[in-house]
Amino acid sequence: MKPIILSLMVLLTTTLFGRAYGETPRKNQIETSVIIDRNITQVWEVFSDIENYLEWSTFIESIEGVLSEGEKITVFIQPPNEDGMEFRPTILKYDEKSELRWKGKLFFTGLFDGEHYFKFESISEDRTRLIHGEKFTGILVPLVLPQIKENTLKGFNEFNAALKNKVENN
Repeated sequence: MKPIILSLMVLLTTTLFGRAYGETPRKNQIETSVIIDRNITQVWEVFSDIENYLEWSTFIESIEGVLSEGEKITVFIQPPNEDGMEFRPTILKYDEKSELRWKGKLFFTGLFDGEHYFKFESISEDRTRLIHGEKFTGILVPLVLPQIKENTLKGFNEFNAALKNKVENN
């Protein structure tokens, strides 16, 4: 009897701990994509020109700093129907014409963290796929993510459409 009770306690603790810390990958992730009818060099040129985001992006209005692994940058986003927000994530990966990935946190690591990514794939000589998403972890994920998920998804799709429009009509 004791092994059964112990097993149930371990299972319950693992399940609760895993949920609290966002260990269910797809459930705590937002991912979008768009096909842009231009080559990866043209797409990357517009995407990496962070000084001019305000000209075309309504979601990510500005990125300030040096795009390099380990660097802290300042990002200002304007989610649809919400107040804008500034945060200071750290760049985890910067691979030209391939990927930009950063991680931000709410107050301190483990509370509500977001790993935001942009991946670029050349799918033909003149077509590029952008995969744009974010993975959320931390003890507040079950409380915060449901509140922001819909508008964040809209914001990602708006950014994707705006980048596509800017690149294809540049």
